Amino acid sequence: MKVINVYPLPDKHLIGIPVSERTLLPKQYQAANPVTLSTEQVFLLPESEYNLFTHHMERRYTAGFQINTILLQNLIHWPGDWHYGDAVVFLTDPSEEMTAMLNKLSISFEQIVGDSAAWTIAADQYPKLFDIYSMMHEFDRRKAKMVAIPDMPNTPTPISLSFPKLVALATQYDGLPRLTLLMATILQNTNGTPFSVSLPDLTINGDKNTLNVVFFL
Repeated sequence: MKVINVYPLPDKHLIGIPVSERTLLPKQYQAANPVTLSTEQVFLLPESEYNLFTHHMERRYTAGFQINTILLQNLIHWPGDWHYGDAVVFLTDPSEEMTAMLNKLSISFEQIVGDSAAWTIAADQYPKLFDIYSMMHEFDRRKAKMVAIPDMPNTPTPISLSFPKLVALATQYDGLPRLTLLMATILQNTNGTPFSVSLPDLTINGDKNTLNVVFFL
């Protein structure tokens, strides 16, 4: 099974294709200079050419292939040792889109750590975590739409998680589960009465003692 990363850029109507798949691109795009997206060298293909590219993939990789869409949520790495009351210091992979989004939300940039950038949200700015989720979700929805298989229905399914299960999931996986755990913990510590907070494809409800999280996958 061939797995290929693709990097949709909705604002530019371009899709980054790894240089290893050069021969599947139209010749005029093979001659372009590659760029680096999240540490990978890619050619930028117009969105209108993407279906033809996947057709060539089907012809070459007859044993099957999988498109791995690189979303913004893949590029943020949340802390695993955070506790309520601490600042949230998280890392992002190199991405102009990510930097633009976080600067728009006025998240403070701290330093470069290896190939990553470190960003900080102070304890009094916790609501910005919810802003990150909402903006990132909308942008990732646009990215997924760019590379969706035509006519294939995509209806999100609600998945309910108890707080202990969310803790276990976030401990195992980086990305949105960790961010959701941070947000649920903040709600648990700042709301003494029953509450329900709804974000795009995510609902967190509960009170001081219990929490329930519903994802839409």
